[in-house]
Amino acid sequence: MSGSLDRGGFALALLLATACGAQDPGDMNEVATLETPIVRGAPDLEHPALAALLVEHSVFCTGLSVSERLVLTAAHCAKVGPSEVRFDVNGGAETVLVPVLAAVAHPEFLPGTLGNDLGMLILERGAPQSSPLSAFVFDAAWVGAPVRVAGFGVTYPGAGDGNEKRAGMTSITSYDANSFRLAAAPSGTCGGDSGGPVYRVEAGHEQLIGVTSSGDAACSEFSRAMRLDAYAEFLAGFTPCSRASDCPPDRRCGAGYCQPLAPGSRELGSVCDAGPQCLTGFCAKGLGVCAARCTASDGSCAEGATCEESFGEFVCLRRETRSIAAGCSFRRLSNAGSSASHRNRNTLPVRASIVLLVALASAVRARRWRRRPTARIWT
Repeated sequence: MSGSLDRGGFALALLLATACGAQDPGDMNEVATLETPIVRGAPDLEHPALAALLVEHSVFCTGLSVSERLVLTAAHCAKVGPSEVRFDVNGGAETVLVPVLAAVAHPEFLPGTLGNDLGMLILERGAPQSSPLSAFVFDAAWVGAPVRVAGFGVTYPGAGDGNEKRAGMTSITSYDANSFRLAAAPSGTCGGDSGGPVYRVEAGHEQLIGVTSSGDAACSEFSRAMRLDAYAEFLAGFTPCSRASDCPPDRRCGAGYCQPLAPGSRELGSVCDAGPQCLTGFCAKGLGVCAARCTASDGSCAEGATCEESFGEFVCLRRETRSIAAGCSFRRLSNAGSSASHRNRNTLPVRASIVLLVALASAVRARRWRRRPTARIWT
């Protein structure tokens, strides 16, 4: 590719942006190969924020440092589990290796079609330099506009020259609600460029708008990138934390940052949108929290709770508070004569009460977080 990337020009804040209407993307949703370095690109001796993702010291993907310890990349790159990232600084004269503590893919990433192909790496220590994200809304007028791509990929399939940082110019050809497509000329992406940045270029200024996801097998027709404005909430949620209470209910604290919960990991009382997000596999409609199903006659609810209909579904509720009870896992043991059974009968009310308090606390915290603006400041 030709040209180089501007070092600065990014604001410190990433604000939640509203996506606009989509233009027909053609066959953008077809499965595309991951073999997507920059074709007909030029060596990029600048931009220390650009990172090479390594597995056993070999480059396989690209990323971009967007905060001191955060590297933005594609979800399919994060799923591989890079051991470290490499930054080429001082015009390529110096190499800095930083270990990766955690690799996080978007919780709704679809490997088969590369849907929601966005991820984040959490580094062990700070990167040499970062390019913070800025807010934007994708504009239909950008179709046909020049953009710059960069990465550590090969110059053509099987070239074996993907260890060098390159950049080049191309243009947007179409877009949909979550992604946009790029031409393969005058430059294009290829294998190893996945996870690399896509910059809109206007009047000498560059704005980060996407992350390279995939392209055609020959690296000669098109490439596809994820729209960052469509995933502003996912990205903005990576805030520093030291304990679980520092994060909203739909995030956990890990490696020093709030991370999205993987599907099926949310506990009873946690905020949810769909059943697969919950450990119980059930998200109560209308209530919007993980719950347990029941029937009116089976007596399976926790002590002090009854099975009642709420928004057309039967869930365990406490009549006094109409809150979701602990669930259906606190049945009494049938052997009343054993000491174990005796202990269970005595401790069941206390245990159920504790679980209920935890659920109530989660619900209160969820309401508090819901009232907070989704926009957060990178720190």
